[in-house]
Amino acid sequence: MDVEELINYYGYPAESHTIQTEDGYLLTLHRIPHGKAGPTGGHRPVVFLQHAILLSSAAWVITGPDDGLAFILADAGYDVWMGNCRGNTYSRGHISKPPDSMRYWDFSWHEMARYDLTAGINYALKKAHRRKLTYVGHATGANMFYIMCSLRPEYNSRIDAQFSLAPDAIFDTHLEARSGDGHFIRDEIVRFNGYPSESHSVQTEDGYLLTLHRIPHGKAGPTDGDRPAVFLQHAIMLSSAAWVINGPNDGLAFLLADAGYDVWLGNSRGNTYSIGHIDKSPSSFVYWDFSMHEMAKYDFPAEIDYILEWTKQEKLTFIGHSTGANMFYIMCSLRPEYNSKIDAHISMAPDAILTPGLSAKESLERAIRLLGASMLTVEGNEILTNSRGRELNYPSECLVDPLSPLCQSNFFILSGFQDNDFDNRTWTMVEANFPAGTSYKTILHYSQCVLKEKYAEMDYGVFNYVKYKNRPPPEYNLTMVNVPVYFYYSKNDDISTKDEVDILQKTFPQAQEAFEVPSETFTHLDFLWGKNVKEQLYDDLLKLVNTIQGKSESGLSDTNTAAHETVTTPHDGDIVTSNEPIQTENEHLTSENELLENPQENQSKESE
Repeated sequence: MDVEELINYYGYPAESHTIQTEDGYLLTLHRIPHGKAGPTGGHRPVVFLQHAILLSSAAWVITGPDDGLAFILADAGYDVWMGNCRGNTYSRGHISKPPDSMRYWDFSWHEMARYDLTAGINYALKKAHRRKLTYVGHATGANMFYIMCSLRPEYNSRIDAQFSLAPDAIFDTHLEARSGDGHFIRDEIVRFNGYPSESHSVQTEDGYLLTLHRIPHGKAGPTDGDRPAVFLQHAIMLSSAAWVINGPNDGLAFLLADAGYDVWLGNSRGNTYSIGHIDKSPSSFVYWDFSMHEMAKYDFPAEIDYILEWTKQEKLTFIGHSTGANMFYIMCSLRPEYNSKIDAHISMAPDAILTPGLSAKESLERAIRLLGASMLTVEGNEILTNSRGRELNYPSECLVDPLSPLCQSNFFILSGFQDNDFDNRTWTMVEANFPAGTSYKTILHYSQCVLKEKYAEMDYGVFNYVKYKNRPPPEYNLTMVNVPVYFYYSKNDDISTKDEVDILQKTFPQAQEAFEVPSETFTHLDFLWGKNVKEQLYDDLLKLVNTIQGKSESGLSDTNTAAHETVTTPHDGDIVTSNEPIQTENEHLTSENELLENPQENQSKESE
C-alpha cells in the first residue's frame, strides 16, 4: 500500500503531484487538502512536511489518523503537503538521466536543499494560491532547510515559520559547520578552534587551480621573531583537512602553529579543494588525465614557490604523510632545483614501493587495496570523491551510523585496522572527509609502482614507445633527493615498512635518522588521527622541527627508538641548474559564499 492508498484507506482525501526541479529531477508531492470531515470554511494555511534522508512522505502517515502528524494537521484545518526528495521511493525520475545510471545518483543533500525543497515550496504555494507556508522538518529534513536558506536566501520570504523536529547534531566541539554535501569545511574547523585561517589560490604551470590553506600563527597570536614556513602534504585520496580534523590538542597543523610556525597545507589537484582548471572542465576526461607524476612535477613546485614568495623566506620545511612523502621524492627527481628551497623533509610513513621480498600475490593484494576498492567509485576518470565514494563503496548502514563495525571495517581495508588506536569521535569527522577525490590514473600509477617495486613513470604498455621511445617507462632517480630527510615508521603499519625506510636511507644522499613510533598497535592512519598521536609521535616530531630550525638546543625525545643513525653523506658538490623554476601565476583567494541569483517569482496572490 503506497502513501496515497494509505491516506484513502483512512478516509482522507489524497493527491499526488509530480514536479520538476531546475536540474531535471522528477519529484512526487503528496497532499491531504483537508481533514476527514471535509473542507472547512475560511482559509486553509499551507503546511509543508519534509522527511529526513532515507525516509519518504510515508513517515508522516504510517502511524494512522490518531497519531500521524499529517492527519492531525489536516483535521485542524490545514492544507498539508508532504515532500519526497530525489532518489527515494516516490521520486525516482529524471528528464534525461535513468535511475540505473551513475549520473542520476550524483547528488547529496546539497542538491536536495538547493533544488528539491525550493521546487516543492514553489509548487505548493502556486497550487494553493498562497504567498507563504509553514515548514516542518524532521531530523535532516530540518537541516536541509537551513542549507536551503543559506543557498537561496530569497526563500526566507516564503516561509512564515519553520519547526525543527529533532534536527540532526551537526555542530561539534571540533567544527563550526559542514558544507552542503557532507564535507567538513576546513577553514571553519580552524576558525572555530580559535586559530586564524586563510585560503590561497595557486595556478600550476599546466593550468590547474589549487587551494593552499594557511594557519599563519598560533591561537595566542603572532610570536616575536621569525615564523619559519612549514608545508604539510596529505596522501592521495585525502585533503588538507587531514591535518586539522582531530582538533587543536592532536592536530599537527595546530601544534606547529602554536609552536611558532607559519603552517601551510597543500591540496593536490582533483581533491575537494583543488577541483579547478583555467580551461578544462572537471566533468571532462581531459581534466582527470593526471597521476602522481603531474602532482609532483607541477603541484608541489607551484605551492612551494607561492609560499616562499608570500612569506619572503628562502626555504621551508616539508612534511609529507604516506604518498605525500613519496611524491616529494619524485618532485626532487624531476625538479632537482627545488632541493635548494627545502631545509629538511620529514617523511611520515612513506608508502612501501621498493620493499623487496614480497611475493607477487602479496604485492598484488597491497595494490588492489587501493585499486580494487576504488573501482566501484569510478565515473569517467574521476575516482573516490567524498559523496560518490561513500554512496557507492560504503554500505548503506554507514549513512545512518558511520561508527558501525561494518562501516569502519570497509574504511580500514585501505589502511589496516586497530580500533584501540583510533578515536571514534575523530572517526565521524574522518568519514565526512574521506575520500577527498583523485583520478583513476593516480591510483593506477601508484599500483604499478607497488607491483613492480620501482619508482617509475606511468606504464602505458605498448604505447610506451610513443610516449617514452622505450619499452619500460623511465625510472625516477631518487639519488636526486638531496636534502636532509628524516623518517618515522611504526611496527603495525602494513603500508609503510621498516624495510622501505632502510632502502630509502641508503639511496638518499643526505638521509638522516629514522624513528620508530613506540607502539605495537600504531597503524598507517594513526600517524594522522591516532588517539595518542601527540604523545607517541608529534611531541618528538616538534622537537625535531625545532632542532632543524635552531629553535631548541635539546636533542630528540628519548621516548622514541632510533632505528638507524645517519647512513650516508652528500654527493660531492652541489646540484647546479641553469634554469630558474618557472614562476606560477598566483592569486590570493578570500573565502566567500556564492549565492544563486533570485529566481523570478510567478506566485498568485493569496486568495481570500
